[in-house]
Amino acid sequence: MIELTSASALLKKLSNNLVGANNETIFTLPLQEIPLERQQLDELMGARTFESFYNLDKDVWRPMDWIVKAGVVPIPGKFDSDRVIITSADGVDLTFDPRKDADGDDVPAGKISQGELTATVGGITMLAFHIQVYPGRGKKNAELQNSQERRIQITLADMRAVGEKPKPDDSQRELGLGHQNGDQEKRDAALAAAGNNSSKPIDGTTPASRARSSRSSAH
Repeated sequence: MIELTSASALLKKLSNNLVGANNETIFTLPLQEIPLERQQLDELMGARTFESFYNLDKDVWRPMDWIVKAGVVPIPGKFDSDRVIITSADGVDLTFDPRKDADGDDVPAGKISQGELTATVGGITMLAFHIQVYPGRGKKNAELQNSQERRIQITLADMRAVGEKPKPDDSQRELGLGHQNGDQEKRDAALAAAGNNSSKPIDGTTPASRARSSRSSAH
């Protein structure tokens, strides 16, 4: 998953549950419409992902047919973040830190799942995901409740896939809007999950461009 710094997002209707022996409140926040530019998409999903998502048509980047048919491209896996800052719709900064649960087990600041990407005309790709946080029953709880169906800002740092150990402090990196080791396997897994892995170009070319290249080679 991608690390974010003050990224704009639309907070949809949240859900809440009581968990553990102490009936602690946990919120699941569905975040949508987080805009990613070309470089940020490639950092998240791997080099030249943008070229496999978009085709330049009369100076306008348009989604490829395969991604229009797919609708969304899922991001495989679940992720933990040990630093989450949410700026509510009313401009209040809410900081969430790692903690211990009632059994003494480590709990990350945020748990991220259900990541997906939507390509749009113009070349901006929209990121969406769910994040779980523990807001307690005070100010954080109220601010998040009041921010539903409104735009907020979110910072995620110290990210790792579920099951990975936290990285040493000196190895952490936080970017303006995103960083991910762009390995081909993760990108292929996401494209396969979209149900079009065998038909869509994943090398950044289109059938038309490959045909043009072949004709050029022949001459």
